[in-house]
Amino acid sequence: MFLVINARSSVGRLIRAPVCANTNSMITSLTCVLMFCAPKPVGAEVLISETYKYYFVSGHSTEELRTAIDSSRRDSGVTFDATTNWSISWQYDFLSDSSSCRITTINVNVDIEYQLPRWPERDTHHNAELRNTWKAYYEKLLQHELKHGRIAKQAGYKIESAIRGSHLETANCKPLEVLTNRNATSIIEQSKQEHYTFDQSTNHGASTGAVFP
Repeated sequence: MFLVINARSSVGRLIRAPVCANTNSMITSLTCVLMFCAPKPVGAEVLISETYKYYFVSGHSTEELRTAIDSSRRDSGVTFDATTNWSISWQYDFLSDSSSCRITTINVNVDIEYQLPRWPERDTHHNAELRNTWKAYYEKLLQHELKHGRIAKQAGYKIESAIRGSHLETANCKPLEVLTNRNATSIIEQSKQEHYTFDQSTNHGASTGAVFP
């Protein structure tokens, strides 16, 4: 389904050895992954945040519910019945000596927001057939969006692993900063392609049952 990638960035200050520095990276478009072996950093963490937002629809038939979904979509300016918005940011510390520069602590943040339709009468409406139709549709819709969420999480873990493996035999940490951010942004580009391929292979969930009625 429809997905948005939010790029957030701030410029960090790089301080050469022996002082550590914090660097924030932004999501950009680069295309290659280079990985180097290095000792495992002192600390590496992937923080995942998932939130759910709903838009409410009402109706007493499939036609009325379909009209309500379409109306809410128009109001929100989105193309599909549900959306998954995600963003990934990363931060790390350098440690350098006279001959090398390596990364110590790593923090990767994966923020995922699902937006889905909600029919308040899904469990109480007198029309059992309508309830069952909605239930089947909603379950498939949710599973489709959760798959997008898993793709985003996997990208976060891959970025943590790529940063953890970055190392250069130079006391100047700037080339390592450039290399590390290039590796991470390459993973973002790969993840975007995976989202696209998933939507194309499922017709945005329609071929797996995420369609109403």
